[in-house]
Formats: sequence, structure tokens, C-alpha cells
Amino acid sequence: MSVLQTTVILSMLSIARVAGIVCFCFGHCPDNHLNGTCEAPLGAHCFSAVEEVLDPETDLLVPERTYGCLPPDESGLLQCKGHLVPHFFPRSISCCADYDLCNKDLVPLYNPTDTSADKDSSTLDPSVYHVALLVSLTVCLVVFILLVTFAYLRYKQREDRIQRYIAETGGSQHDEFGLPGTSTLSELIDQSSGSGSGLPLLVQRTIAKQIHMGTGGWTQMLLITDYYDLGSLYDFLQNNVLDHEAAIKLALTAIQGISHLHTEIFGTKGKPAIAHRDIKSKNILVKKDGSSVIADFGLAVRYDSESNEVDIAPNTRVGTRRYMAPEVLNESLVTSSFESYKCADMYAFGLVLWEITRRTLTTDKVAQCEDYQLPYFDCVPHDPSFEDMFQVVCLKEVRPDIPARWNTTETLRTMYKVMTECWHQNSSVRLTALRVKKSLSKLEAECLSHPLHHKGAY
Repeated sequence: MSVLQTTVILSMLSIARVAGIVCFCFGHCPDNHLNGTCEAPLGAHCFSAVEEVLDPETDLLVPERTYGCLPPDESGLLQCKGHLVPHFFPRSISCCADYDLCNKDLVPLYNPTDTSADKDSSTLDPSVYHVALLVSLTVCLVVFILLVTFAYLRYKQREDRIQRYIAETGGSQHDEFGLPGTSTLSELIDQSSGSGSGLPLLVQRTIAKQIHMGTGGWTQMLLITDYYDLGSLYDFLQNNVLDHEAAIKLALTAIQGISHLHTEIFGTKGKPAIAHRDIKSKNILVKKDGSSVIADFGLAVRYDSESNEVDIAPNTRVGTRRYMAPEVLNESLVTSSFESYKCADMYAFGLVLWEITRRTLTTDKVAQCEDYQLPYFDCVPHDPSFEDMFQVVCLKEVRPDIPARWNTTETLRTMYKVMTECWHQNSSVRLTALRVKKSLSKLEAECLSHPLHHKGAY
């Protein structure tokens, strides 16, 4: 080959590299499309990822594959080596940047979960379990006594400092804390109960401010969020009815937020997997464009994949009783398993989807919908106790009523099917956030392309 030919070929390769490459995408496509292509920026890679998930239809562990483009950060070095980090659930990823749609030919593999280990464990001597239980209880008791002692000493120290501050500054400042139109800290906290209505918008900032003022000026960290004048989904649904497009948009953008929280992202701009633990219509805010965002992360837990541990903040709140999953009410939730918290989030999302569907019109020509109600409004009091919810959800296995009109259109029928699979009594067969996201994305695309089919031809 001549020198001239070699120069021409190198020039053509350089031009191709400047323009980036086109990647096949599925599950991570731009604008939330179900599948298609995306263009990777210069220096970025295409990827093909696989993760082991439970198929609710066959009750078997199956591979779930996704494709897409990686960001240009560090040329995808950390992301492409994410499979080298040990994971509690098997997953793997492969990257390429050789030619357009190269990731479509990648087939990353993982080591499937070995179910034979459970069978082997049954051969152990039963006395081993008794000894382990006794040791665990002893350790837990000692740790509990130490924690109670430490908490009491901290509380005593804080109370002493407050009393000294009051004695030094006098009682004249107490009047300014009771300005007209303000509430005491206890009054604000009492507004949150198991009814599902929760605290009003931005009341967390008010509480943080009063703590700062009432404890003598010690430094406090304030979390300030954007203000949404349409309020929460709870407020919005009481005053508005929805057509099919608006209902799907609210539900889809909400599950997109939950899916983002549940997903671990690797790289310099990555994030850990997070479970919300208090999903309800009061904690979902509505934007002016009709989309929704998730709010109030006071109970959220973080999963550390490197240590395979769930980082639970020291918080005595346990969520909103009306939206608690069966395993939370009967205290069977495995607190050391991050998947358990994700399943509880999906149960609560199923109830939120029921609230949205009640306010969705049957068709454009048949303006029929139900009035707004909280889940289980006809089964428990306005402010239900743990026992009330336990009797209804766990013992009787009751779920919110489904009106007959929901079977008259494809949109309402699909949303009804999704919500019932989300609030299943068995947490292990509930749909994942990613699976619901794909289902609602497909429903949105079909509704926009075939509106009469989904709204009904009347």
C-alpha cells in the first residue's frame, strides 16, 4: 500500500471519530423512547448491559438487557469497568466504540445465582442456629443498652445547654417565636399522621427554622427545594380531572423519578441506589407542564453495593400508614435487603396510580370519573392506626376498589393491570420501577399514535 493511500485512510478515520458514533438503545433512550438509536459524544462509548431480574410470570430469574450511550466522562473508563465491582444481584456491562451500532453485537455475561446453596444449608446441625441466635440476642441487647445510654447523655447535655441559654438571655425572646400566623414545632409535627395527607408544602423548611431559633442559634442545615405553585399531586387531583395523555404523563414521570432513585449509576457523576420509603400523592409535586417530581427524602435509604449494606438514617418515622406495604405492617420486611425497600416503594406507587386513574375521564366524549379519595377510604378511618391497616391489608388482603368503567378503554385497562401487579401481596413478584417505566412509555407512545383505540370509539 502506498504512502498516499495510507494517508487518505487515516484522514477518513479521523473525520469519523470527530462526529462520534451511533449506538443502539433500548431502555435508556433519549426522550424516554422505548427503543431506537442515540449518538454518543466524541470520546464516549456505546454500552450493552445485562442484569438478573425475577420474571413475575414464570417466577424464574432471567436476564434483562439494556443498550444505550455513555457520557463522555473519562471516556467511559469507570462505567465500562462497573462489572468488575461485586454486586449483590448479578449484572455485567460491555462497551465498544469501533463502529456504528457496535453495542448491538455485544453480549455481556454474568454468573447466574446459584440456588443450590439454599438446599445445602438445610443439612446444618439445628443447634448451630440456636447458638447463633443466643449470641445475636446477647450482642443486640448490649448494643441497645449502649445506644440508650448514649442517647440519654446527649439529650441531657442538650437540655442543659438550652436551659443555660434561656437563663442567660431571659424570657423576652420567647414572644417573638409566637408571631401571628406561625405555629409551634409540636403543632406542625402533629399535622402529619397516617391519613396520607401529610405535611403541607415547604413545612419542612418552617420546622427547621423554628428549631434553629428555639435552640439558641446553633448552626442548622436547611434543605431548600424549588417551589411548585400547582402543589402536590394530592392537591392537584382534588381540583382537576385528567384526560388520558395527562394521566399517563403524571404516572410516567413519577415512575421515571422512582426508577432513577432505585438505579445505581457508576462513574465520577454517579449515585448510589436509593429507596424513598414514603411514596404517596402528598410527596409527589406537579409542575406547570403536567409532569411530576418526587419530593421529601426524609426517610430515604441508600444502598452501598461495595459493602452490600443498606445505609439507614437514624429516624424514628416509619412512613405513612395508609401507604405501608403488607410486609411493613406485619414487620416481615427484611431490613438488611435493599430490594425489600424497593418493593415497598412499588406497592405505594400502585396506590398512587389508583388515585390518578380515579380522576381520569373515560373518553373525551364521555366525561365520567370518580371523585378524589385516598386509598382505602371506604375501609379505614381518616387517620388509620397500624392495627386498622394491618387488618385490612394483611389479614383480609383488601385492595382499593376498581370501577367497572376502567375496563372500557385500553389506557385505563393497562393502568389498572399495572397497579394490581404493583400492590401484589407477595413482594417478590411485584413489578420493578424499570418494568413499569417501560410499560407506561409504551402506553404513552401507543396513545399518541392511536388515540381512538385507547380512548374508546364512542
